[in-house]
Amino acid sequence: MPPKRSTHNKRLGDWGEERAAAYLEHLGYTILHRQWRLHHRGEIDIIAMHLETLIFVEVKTRQAGQEASGYEALTIQKKTRMTVSIDAFLQQHTTPYGELRVDWIIVVPCENDSVRLNHIKNVDLFEY
Repeated sequence: MPPKRSTHNKRLGDWGEERAAAYLEHLGYTILHRQWRLHHRGEIDIIAMHLETLIFVEVKTRQAGQEASGYEALTIQKKTRMTVSIDAFLQQHTTPYGELRVDWIIVVPCENDSVRLNHIKNVDLFEY
């Protein structure tokens, strides 16, 4: 069950990332990194491989009862920070990858310990 109080945003976010990672693994994705950080300038919640595609995943966890569309979280600032973090990751990890993709997963806790996920694939970071 997710934390009850909104003052525990970090715990709620970690809870959501756990659910998102489990969901991706269930779909056959391989999780390569969790909470990959760029020197206090950015973070990528999940970096995964699926088939030949390297996927950078942003996870947004909402309080129970909140809207799960997630599009309101796709701000210009967030897209810019993700672009910088992705560029840094690719510079540090020179292993060749096939395709690159950015996904967004919105996690909303529901009753009876269930969870609702909205997986938005192939987010365009350059569209404002």
